[in-house]
Amino acid sequence: MNTTLPARRLLAVLALVVSCLALPASTQADFRDNMLCKGHIGAGPKDDTGLLDNPVAYRFACSQPITGYSIISDKEIDSWETEVFVKDLQNNVIPTDSFSCNGESPGFGINCVGKYNTNWSVIEAVYNLSSAKLCTEPRHDPLLVVTYATYAKDASGAPQKDSSGNPVVTTAIAGPFDLGRPRGCKPTKRSGKTRIPRSDDTNAESSRRRH
Repeated sequence: MNTTLPARRLLAVLALVVSCLALPASTQADFRDNMLCKGHIGAGPKDDTGLLDNPVAYRFACSQPITGYSIISDKEIDSWETEVFVKDLQNNVIPTDSFSCNGESPGFGINCVGKYNTNWSVIEAVYNLSSAKLCTEPRHDPLLVVTYATYAKDASGAPQKDSSGNPVVTTAIAGPFDLGRPRGCKPTKRSGKTRIPRSDDTNAESSRRRH
């Protein structure tokens, strides 16, 4: 399949939105207006099998529940963790929250669907860059998009359905949020630059650090 880089990125986001439509209902207020996610990347652990030559560890948290997220990469990705767990602030796994991830390999995006119902708990996992080295300029700087899928209910509390009998689903999207350049690399003349200009909402965390 001969797909250009911008098209692949668009397909990654669209695939995430479609996959979220089958998720269960929940309540959510002001997702579009007030949603905020913060995070960063760094060097991930290399596995004993040698399959992860250029591992990237990503870590982020959000202010509201989500049912899906997408990592949009500016470097080619060839593998990733398919099962992602959510941890509380004491680093304990939250048994009710987790995500299942997939994507095109090699490709430029990872799509994850699941459940995240706790504010500011931590989502962290690892993916591998096909050939790019993490600290080589221009450095890797991925973007994060999050979604929340829900459906309306009738007076009895059952899902409202369309003419075909399917639940009427609404999906809200927030982002992109810039996860920033990798932490732990030596400073260069490009240090401090990000794909999205800094602001208090989208890059509050990265503005405190230069990489």
